[in-house]
Amino acid sequence: MKAPCIATSSGYIRIDNPPGKDPSVPLCAQLDSGNFLNASGGANDPSVNCFIAVQAQIYGTSINVTGNITGKNWNIPGLGPLTPGTVYQLVINAQVNVSSGATLPCTTSRSFIAVNASYSCPPGHSSGELSAIPGVLPRYYRMRLQDELPDPASPIGSLTLGGLLEPGNIYLEFDSDVSTSSTFVWRDINRPDFIGRWTLRATRTCRESKAELVHQILGACDVRTSMCLSCERWSPQGPSLFVLAQAADGSVRSGSLIVAIEPA
Repeated sequence: MKAPCIATSSGYIRIDNPPGKDPSVPLCAQLDSGNFLNASGGANDPSVNCFIAVQAQIYGTSINVTGNITGKNWNIPGLGPLTPGTVYQLVINAQVNVSSGATLPCTTSRSFIAVNASYSCPPGHSSGELSAIPGVLPRYYRMRLQDELPDPASPIGSLTLGGLLEPGNIYLEFDSDVSTSSTFVWRDINRPDFIGRWTLRATRTCRESKAELVHQILGACDVRTSMCLSCERWSPQGPSLFVLAQAADGSVRSGSLIVAIEPA
């Protein structure tokens, strides 16, 4: 079955170059010596098996180029020539094969400012240090219960355990907006709000790496922490085991819940 979809930051297509986070603030993209843009990116959802085809166009122009594919990654060289200092909109159209076996046509776009050696980036439009994920860290993790609960969970265990009792894995995606050079954050991407939200926060120092996994429930007026799990010897390339340190509602005893997290 084929169905159209619009890819956003949590959709199927990821754009790495040109950079960008906030659609209302286009960031600068460096052109080559001939004033051509080399666009690149990959899959932005763990359900994507591979790209089937990818094509790029610059909105409002006749520029339309077919790209190259390597599994879950794509690149499209030779977009141009472009005029430095001009704001453009890159539109990516692709077909992706997903885990269900379906092939889906998808599209996403990114506005950017074209710059070269003679036209520098305007203030406030630089991509910054966190525009890309550190290469040593996975973009995605998947998490699941390590073992069945030794004791019966509460009557609403599927909610208080943040969906851990449901079939399948929970996926976490790297959050570059809040991560720093020493603290890295991943957030769940496939959980409905009523189940609550998961956040993995890892801290790395010269002596150790440790991480905390927190489940929060979004109420009408507040955000409440339901569970907190910790891992004293976190391995970014995984797998790592997180042990329950605290359950706010007392439905599960501390130490009785173990969650496994590994790169997706």
